[in-house]
Amino acid sequence: ELLVQARAERRKWVQQVPLPYAAARDPNDVWSTHDRLHPFHSSLACKRVPAMTKVLSELYGLENNLRTPEEVAQRVDSLIQPFLSSTTNSNGLDVDGERLIEEALQENGKDDDIIKAYYQFWITLLKPECALLIQGMRNFLGNLHDASMERLAGALKSYVSSTVGSTLKSHPAWRDKDLTQVKRSLESFMYGQAQPILDRLEWTGLFFETEG
Repeated sequence: ELLVQARAERRKWVQQVPLPYAAARDPNDVWSTHDRLHPFHSSLACKRVPAMTKVLSELYGLENNLRTPEEVAQRVDSLIQPFLSSTTNSNGLDVDGERLIEEALQENGKDDDIIKAYYQFWITLLKPECALLIQGMRNFLGNLHDASMERLAGALKSYVSSTVGSTLKSHPAWRDKDLTQVKRSLESFMYGQAQPILDRLEWTGLFFETEG
């Protein structure tokens, strides 16, 4: 049971960055700014029904401050958790991810090799043999929460280069892959996961700039 729970948690973390390009967060929308609500706000469901977060805000009392964003996030998590382990097709690929990537390809052109390569990278991360790699990514980002913009940028660049040059180069899942594409995809994925830190740094800089 613990292994199943750990796998579901890994999948949930990877699924937070299903596309290589992340839209900027809206500072006036709590569904965009709150770290636990943002993944749902960026999900396929919300992309198809933009009014969904407005409905949920009214339903769960977020609109009139009856509940905090954290309480609503816990409620949303409990509702979608049962579906996280059942969104794969017969080939073991993530169905929502496939639909989202298909929509991205329609918007950007069917020959967008960057999006295609990223999706291959992304579904590979969902495999059990990548568990240690995922844990390493999470530990790395966990140590950067209080980092400056300069330190964060340097650490991410160094991490991507060393991970591709050592870990992924010999990893069974990527041994025969184009490492140039893999490096680009890893960089995009890590920046996507680091987005809450980047947002905080950007808003902090804007605050001090305004105060000055």
